[in-house]
Amino acid sequence: MHIKVGIARSEAKARIRRAQEKARQDRLDEERRVVQSILDEAEASMRSAEHIIGRAEDVGRPLNQDDAKLSAEAIEKAAADGDSLAKQAESELVVVQEKLKGAEEACTVSEGLHGFDQQDAPQIWERQENVKARVETVASAVRKSRERAVRKAYAEMDQKQLECATAIRTQLSSQGQSGEELFANIGDGKPLTTELFAEFLKGLPNLELDAGQAEKLVEHIAGEAGNISKEQFLELIRLYYKCVKTTALNEDITIKSKQVRRLDVGEVVEFFEGPTLEDAAGVRRIRCRAVQDEAMGWATLAGNQGTPFLEPGGNFYSVVKETLLTDGLSVTDSKTIRRLAKGEVIEVLEFQKNDASVDVKRIKGKVKLDGATGWVTVASNQGAIFIEPC
Repeated sequence: MHIKVGIARSEAKARIRRAQEKARQDRLDEERRVVQSILDEAEASMRSAEHIIGRAEDVGRPLNQDDAKLSAEAIEKAAADGDSLAKQAESELVVVQEKLKGAEEACTVSEGLHGFDQQDAPQIWERQENVKARVETVASAVRKSRERAVRKAYAEMDQKQLECATAIRTQLSSQGQSGEELFANIGDGKPLTTELFAEFLKGLPNLELDAGQAEKLVEHIAGEAGNISKEQFLELIRLYYKCVKTTALNEDITIKSKQVRRLDVGEVVEFFEGPTLEDAAGVRRIRCRAVQDEAMGWATLAGNQGTPFLEPGGNFYSVVKETLLTDGLSVTDSKTIRRLAKGEVIEVLEFQKNDASVDVKRIKGKVKLDGATGWVTVASNQGAIFIEPC
C-alpha cells in the first residue's frame, strides 16, 4: 500500500511538473511569437524604406546627371519629390529602429529568449545603416538641386528681363518716344504697380510670356520696392554698344560735323537716341555717351558697305580667372561677398573706377548666376586679368 501511494504521489508530482513545463514552454513560445512578430514588422518597414529610398534615387537621378535642359520649376519639383520620399524613408527607419530595440529589450528581460533576436536583427540593422546613408545622400542632392533651382530661376527671369528690355526698346524706336515719355504714358509719371506694368508687358508684340510670368517678371525687376520707379524703368531699358572697329564720335548726326574724339576698339558707349538714318552718307547713327570719359556725340553703327563699327553689348564681363566680389570699391577696406568662378558672367552697373589704395581698375556689377552685387577687379597691378568683356 505504501509503495502504491508513493508511486501515485510521484506520478502526480510528475504530472504537475509536466504541466508546469508545458505552461512555461507555452509562455516562451508566445513570447517568441511576440518577438518574431516585432522582428517581422521591422523587416516590413525595412523593405518599405528600401523601396521608398529607391524611388527617391530614381527621382533625383536625372538631376545628378544633367539638369541643363530642365527648367528651374522642374528642378524644384524633382527636388521636392525626392525630399518627400527621403523623409518617408527616414520615418520608416525610425519604425525599424524602435522595433529592433523593442525586440532586444524583450529578449533581455526573458531568460528563455536570450539571443533569440540575433537571428534576424543584425542583418536588419546593417540594412538600416545602408538605407540611412542613402537617405543622407539624397538629402544632400536635394539641397544642392534646390540651390541650383534658385540660381536657375534667377537666370531664367534675368534672361526674360533682357527680352523685355529689347521689346520695350523696339517699341520706343517704332514710336519715336524716349524712355521718359513712355514711362509717363504708362502710369502718368507715377511709380508703376505690378498690375499696371504687367498689363503693359502683356501688350508688347515682341515679348512672349507664359501664364503668370509677367507678374513674376515685374517682381524680379522691382525687387523689394514693389513698384517700378522711373529710375528703375530707365535702368531696365539702358542699352550699350561696344566699338568693334575704330570710328568717330561727332557732335551732330551728320558725319561731317565736328569730331568730339575717336572711339577705339573695345570702348563701350551708352545708347541714348536712334538709330537714325544720316541721309548724306546713307548710314544709321546713334547718339551715345562713352562710359570711359562721358564724351557725348553721334556714332555710326555700320558703314554703307555693311562693315560694323558698333555692336550691342559691352556691359557684360566674363570671369577669366577666379577672383573676389566685394562690397566696396576699395580692395583694402571692403568685405568679401563671395568668390567668383571662372566662366561666371557679370552685368556692369558702374563702369571702371580706379581704386587708389592698390592702383587697380574696378567695376560694380551684378552676377548673372544669382544676382549677387558688388565690386570686381578688372586686372591686378601686375597685369593679371580677372575679367574681360564678353
